[in-house]
Amino acid sequence: MMIFIISLLFLCLFGFFLALAADSQNKFSFFEKIILSFPLGSAVITQTMLLNALLRLDFNIVIINSVFAILLFWLIIYAYKRKRTLNIKAPAYANKSIISRLIFLIIIFQIFFVSGEAILRPVYSFDALDNWAIKAKSFFYEKSVNLDRTDPYFMGGTDSKSNYPLHLSFLASWFYFNEGKIEEGLINLIPAIYYIALLGLIYINLKKYISRRKALIFTLFLSTAPLLIYHGFNFYADLVLSFYLTAAVIYLYNYLRRDYPGDLLLGMIMCGSMVFIKNNGLFYALIILLIFLFELLRLKKIKTAKKNLAVPAAAWLVFSLPWLIYVFINDLGYMAINNSLTMPSHFHPEILKLFFLNLWFTYDFFIWFAILPILIILFVKTASKMLLSKKLFIIMAFFALLFFHLSIFLFTDLYTYILDGSLDGRLALIIFPLSVFMAGIFYDNDEK
Repeated sequence: MMIFIISLLFLCLFGFFLALAADSQNKFSFFEKIILSFPLGSAVITQTMLLNALLRLDFNIVIINSVFAILLFWLIIYAYKRKRTLNIKAPAYANKSIISRLIFLIIIFQIFFVSGEAILRPVYSFDALDNWAIKAKSFFYEKSVNLDRTDPYFMGGTDSKSNYPLHLSFLASWFYFNEGKIEEGLINLIPAIYYIALLGLIYINLKKYISRRKALIFTLFLSTAPLLIYHGFNFYADLVLSFYLTAAVIYLYNYLRRDYPGDLLLGMIMCGSMVFIKNNGLFYALIILLIFLFELLRLKKIKTAKKNLAVPAAAWLVFSLPWLIYVFINDLGYMAINNSLTMPSHFHPEILKLFFLNLWFTYDFFIWFAILPILIILFVKTASKMLLSKKLFIIMAFFALLFFHLSIFLFTDLYTYILDGSLDGRLALIIFPLSVFMAGIFYDNDEK
């Protein structure tokens, strides 16, 4: 347990100083850097392990951690020389109403509940074991990524999943290497930490644009969602992907609002990180970047962005290209499932009713999926104003991702995964936090 905590702090310390280095004008609060610390540190350590695999080297935890420590030392020196500040401010409790306190206590209860559920049970779900957990164990025992196609543990095992991105598996195996043994109860905390980070991400960024009470209310919806809670203590990559996607959209939106280079850098890092989490992350990243480019052109910010784009663009390549190169040189193919299922097929409109029915009632009954359409209808009166504002980026990103999901099921044989209810919940989870942030932004009346 102690080694796990030390490893976790090591990751968070790196991520914290990476966020600090990106904060050239000290606009990120101390709390915001804390929120980003684990996701950023995790993204870097798994990229380090991927580089190790690209070089066909055995995993040596001393060397891997030494490289990580050297990078951390460089970040600390960089932050010190550039006079970065921690930006620690005492929390302001402007709203001390009973309702706000009650909402806060419910959110804290949810955090303890999810964390407790994660600690008290091992990785047990079939998909979690088959897709990610078995690979982590294979890397730990074999001390390398097995590239022998005749071996049952090729790419960590489960042959049909051999081209699944390895972020979650590498992250778990890194903790195993540090522990010197497999600790499944502790490893199950990884999704719980991402759950906590996602709540913090939504709250801290909504608070930049709307009141604390409203930000708390929207965070409450997020924290109590059964769909999110379940993934918070199960070793799936969907919640992890949801965090990076949501963070990418939020920080690119922040950049459009205030032209801060730090926002652009974080947005591109998060966008690049999606590629190494799930295969569909590449498509999400491309959709988001295309919409972002459109918004830069529409808002006539392209010249300003060009001045700040070199480092963020390089960061996107650093976090996205290694996995694509690895897939190419090892001839893994990119699709994670049977290619025949993803080929254009007949039109399947029958899945539309089932898709939304499953979300609202059958599998993931939760009031938010009924509230969101109502909020959209209520704000139709101000639609023309919103479509001319920077909010358009968030709106387009959400609906483009939603229609991307639906088009896959409407026009390919993947519609069968909606019929059996195996994918609709997971895909909804990926864009669910973004929908909460979008709804919160509707209440921002101060955009200039």
